[in-house]
Amino acid sequence: MSRLSAKNATVDILGRAVIPKGTTEIAPWTFDRNKALRSISVPGTVKQIGDRAFADCVNLKTVHLEEGLETIGGNAFTGCSGLPELTLPDSIREMDGWAFYHFTGLQNPAYNRSKTILYCYPCTAQEKVFKVPDSILRINPAAFIDNPHLEEVILPKGMEILEHRTFIDCGIQRITIPETVKRIESGAFSGCQALKDVYVLGEDTQIEMGAFPQSAKDLRIHLQKDLRFDEQLHLRGITFLQQVRIEMPEERHWEATDFIKQAQCCTGGDADAMW
Repeated sequence: MSRLSAKNATVDILGRAVIPKGTTEIAPWTFDRNKALRSISVPGTVKQIGDRAFADCVNLKTVHLEEGLETIGGNAFTGCSGLPELTLPDSIREMDGWAFYHFTGLQNPAYNRSKTILYCYPCTAQEKVFKVPDSILRINPAAFIDNPHLEEVILPKGMEILEHRTFIDCGIQRITIPETVKRIESGAFSGCQALKDVYVLGEDTQIEMGAFPQSAKDLRIHLQKDLRFDEQLHLRGITFLQQVRIEMPEERHWEATDFIKQAQCCTGGDADAMW
């Protein structure tokens, strides 16, 4: 057998997932919502764990993933509220950012075995400041999703890319981006409405359009170079002076009181008026 699916998946009397010898794939939804499941040991022959393979297994307490596993799909461990800790193999090549969505049982950050990748920070952790270990070179997308308590994350100097959705809907208020970071991807800080100050230390750090969508209106992005006002709006995912095909009114709209007030707000730098 090379593919384990919901049709042939079983759990033994002790609540252990039975994964037959030679299995190379655990298909999507295989153990989804299985309340009898309490422990998993995935052998190194398994290369892929599909979407929602272990989702909402609320009584799952222990997971051991051997080296050899390469891909973990979306929501694979979503809702595993009883799982307190998890270590990922170094062999992982691809992991969906939503693999640990609503992973409320996690008590400690989930890393790979060599501790070079941070995969998930506990969404229920109460600490206000978290220092990412110096050994970390990469943070997986959605690693800090939905943590309302964090106010600051201290990043290590070895990182080069801040990936999309890294801090999605996180409560951070301030962050310093080390000069080693070469690119901040679109959506990296999506929905971080408490974020007030971002300090970018690198002179050549590329910030993609929409890196800070749905952020606070008073967000301040401190760079080593000055940006035009429209460039600042682009970082927040706002298209400045977007071209729209409309028919211009025949009356002298520029003399209207409402138009004059709106124009005065624009000249005063009001982003909402410009938008």
